[in-house]
Amino acid sequence: MEVLQYFLGAVKDLGDVMQAMLSSSSPARKKQHNGKIVRVLFLPGFCAPQHTRLYVPLKTRLENLGCQIFDHPLTWHQYNFGDMQENVEILTTFCNRHEISLIVGHSYGGDVGYHTHFATGIPTVSLASPLVLIPLAAKAHAMLGIDMNKSWRMDVIAKCLKCKKDGGQTVPLLSVHSSTDRIVPRASTLALGARPVRRFANGHGTIVLNRTLASLILQFRRNVHRRKPCVICTA
Repeated sequence: MEVLQYFLGAVKDLGDVMQAMLSSSSPARKKQHNGKIVRVLFLPGFCAPQHTRLYVPLKTRLENLGCQIFDHPLTWHQYNFGDMQENVEILTTFCNRHEISLIVGHSYGGDVGYHTHFATGIPTVSLASPLVLIPLAAKAHAMLGIDMNKSWRMDVIAKCLKCKKDGGQTVPLLSVHSSTDRIVPRASTLALGARPVRRFANGHGTIVLNRTLASLILQFRRNVHRRKPCVICTA
């Protein structure tokens, strides 16, 4: 079965995420080295107040880094309830036209909006929690996640952005299978104190899954970087 993978960054601040993504090894930084401005697509202004508090300072920080900010081309209704394929085409066309390098997304948006960002293949940063979501699969693979009735599997690995050795080490966090109602943390995550969490079949599996990932990544940050040696960089 095809595996859909995302990188989750264990970081304290979304600004740090963006700076890490603008490092010398990233496509965005390479564009900047070539004399081009890094272009960032931002979530529309209809995000929740708690996310707006992140939106404003992050936007300012990116502008100070020399990025050019673009508003999201989708309406609220399109983002949450529209046809995903149409949204992907609209967003992909927009991103290609404006040479977008990064997308600042929303991990608690509707399934359509959530997966539309991934399907573009452009690195996406979540405003709702300090997670970096970078799709490593083709558009068709990204679309698998939207249909919870299909047979699919998602592996999640964490990337320690504090670790500079070898560009940052990774460690598997968990695996999700459509054939079970449980999210199963990998052995390395269990060692950090995480426990299996039930995935409720309530029609909003993606949202429940996101909250689970947010919880796990917070445990990862807390246990690894505050109480235990980092299993990735041993810092």
